[in-house]
Amino acid sequence: MRKSLLKYENAGKLAIKMREEFLKSVRRVKSNGFTSPGIIPSRKNNAMVDYESTPEKDMAYFLEFSIAVKRFTPQPIEIPYVNLKGKPAKYTPDFLAFYNTEIEEFKNEKPTVFEVKMRRYLKKDWLDLKNKYVQAMRFCDTKGWRFKIITEVELNTPYVRNAKFLTPYLRNTPGLGLIENVMDAMHELEDSATPRDIINIGATDFYRRAALVPALWYLVAKRIIKCDLTQDLTMQTPLWYIKS
Repeated sequence: MRKSLLKYENAGKLAIKMREEFLKSVRRVKSNGFTSPGIIPSRKNNAMVDYESTPEKDMAYFLEFSIAVKRFTPQPIEIPYVNLKGKPAKYTPDFLAFYNTEIEEFKNEKPTVFEVKMRRYLKKDWLDLKNKYVQAMRFCDTKGWRFKIITEVELNTPYVRNAKFLTPYLRNTPGLGLIENVMDAMHELEDSATPRDIINIGATDFYRRAALVPALWYLVAKRIIKCDLTQDLTMQTPLWYIKS
């Protein structure tokens, strides 16, 4: 038996350990004078997630909010490639995401390496970037991964805006009484519920209504209360739930 396997009960645990190694950033982000780096808290990773620019921040929120994504990490790996001058170089993509393949809907999703780049920079530096990205795609193929380029166009959507709005509500679980208030209002309104109606029906006291707001958005973020997340959320957004 290989020595590497002796430390684990089976090869499955070894695979999990290897995957976790990929969930550690290999490079810390920093500003180059034109970017605005920062961090967001990630419940999926139980850690802070670095981003290097506003599009990367939007992508981090998308990955954090998506029910398809199990875990992800920024600046995940160094990919070797040969630059246009014929010299060896290394390239660090922006994110590596692993999917909830135990869920039937996502069982065929491969781990995906994401490069987030503004379209103007893609156009300006395309010859160099194309060379790098083609070799990155080949590297990912050897791992059984996908490689995908994301631009501000794909991120400037209602879904991503909703992800950025709703994700913070997942950080604190509301009290059971507040959740029951919201669901009781949903039951009363049945098929004509909106956020405004739920808050008004759920409580008459101003402070109680204020407390119901984060509880409502928490339930929407958890997908317990449903809505069309491809449309911008407002206080008039139609809401529903799956009756058991």
